[in-house]
Amino acid sequence: MARKTAPLLPRIARLLTDLGERLKLARLRRRLTTKQVAERAGMSVMTLRSLESAQFAPSPSIPIRCQLC
Repeated sequence: MARKTAPLLPRIARLLTDLGERLKLARLRRRLTTKQVAERAGMSVMTLRSLESAQFAPSPSIPIRCQLC
């Protein structure tokens, strides 16, 4: 059975989008690759790319429970 997750609030989605844009701009200004930044941050390249492109998915290790479900 698939796990149900709560949708992001619009305000939180905007904050995450802004964070991703700032991460990407900072990386490009410093002429770093996604691999370099991911290694320094201790995350995978795919996670960094997801952050920079504003593609959010809840972490499978952190279940989100909906109070109405």
